[in-house]
Amino acid sequence: MIRSPDWTDRLAIASGNCSAKKGKSAAWPCWSPGTIRPHRSVSPISTPGNCAWKEAALLPWRDVAAETRLPFPPWIMLILCPLLSLLAIVWHGPWSLPVLAAVEGVLLVLARPGKKMLLRLALAAFWQTAVITGLYVLRYDMSQWQGGMDISFRLILVFVPGMLTVRLVPPSSLERILGRILPGNLAFVASCCLRFFPLLLDRIRIIHEAQVLRGARVMPRELLSPRNWPDAVICIGFPAIVQSIELATEIADSAKARGFEMHARRTLWPQDLNRQPAKPVTPTEAKQ
Repeated sequence: MIRSPDWTDRLAIASGNCSAKKGKSAAWPCWSPGTIRPHRSVSPISTPGNCAWKEAALLPWRDVAAETRLPFPPWIMLILCPLLSLLAIVWHGPWSLPVLAAVEGVLLVLARPGKKMLLRLALAAFWQTAVITGLYVLRYDMSQWQGGMDISFRLILVFVPGMLTVRLVPPSSLERILGRILPGNLAFVASCCLRFFPLLLDRIRIIHEAQVLRGARVMPRELLSPRNWPDAVICIGFPAIVQSIELATEIADSAKARGFEMHARRTLWPQDLNRQPAKPVTPTEAKQ
């Protein structure tokens, strides 16, 4: 079985030293810097002796792509995306849908979401449009299908900016900006909430694939039958609740392990990497 690299593996990879890996596992060979990507977020253009590559190897949770993907300051996204969602609700002019769709389309191109995410977004938009338009036709008549299409497109334009914010704005920049208008604890909670649901959806997707392999009747075509809805609740719903609680616990434990309440002013990586730590304060002072 191929094991995952531990901390000594990353040290050996970053320093180019393979002596620390001898006798551990033949399935995890010794590579030198610049020849592999130890983590999917590490830039593939690194060269031997590059300090940035070593730093990314030692800290694999760094989202290098998210830091370099945004072509303008992150605070612009935090202002632009809520504004676009608000305009999709209150602006009902004849040019509202084309203009908003064009602006969000440009942001979507800048985000480079990938084929899988675009496919999921297209499927969600298709089913939403079909359901809302069908309800309009059933409630009124065939002449009202344009109203259903309009509502459906506006709902899509409302939710797409939130997805773009999560994808384009790095977590450290998001918490830094929110920390200027909110207390440190609330800024941390708000940034975690925006990042929580994508992680939870990934875990739910893994649960769904595992349950399908076990024979659960939770495929989309099988859920069209009401007889299979209890399977969806038992096999997907309950594990999703457990995973959400477990993920929230992991986030809380990680914050405590990093000394979240040790300093009055939070440090954010990598902007505050070279800043000297502030004087420790008591938990009572940190909560103020």
